[in-house]
Amino acid sequence: MGEKDRKHRRQDKDDLPVVLCQLPVVDAQILATKLDAEGLTVSVEEPALWSAYGQSISATAGLRVWVLESQLERAKEVARRSLSGEDAI
Repeated sequence: MGEKDRKHRRQDKDDLPVVLCQLPVVDAQILATKLDAEGLTVSVEEPALWSAYGQSISATAGLRVWVLESQLERAKEVARRSLSGEDAI
């Protein structure tokens, strides 16, 4: 399954989800919250493949943050501000 074939929780059949970025778990969750607060449709892939040590493979490799293709440019700007610390409180 290609990245554009991924199911999105609020997917419009003509507006496909695309990967915005891949980040460590906490950073991905923070960015997703900021994107959602900006009114963007966002999802973060769920951690999978838990190991015996309580860490997931995804947690160490990072999680992909998905947005709708039509919102990609706006999401990139929010991510740039968020990840640079420009919009820090």
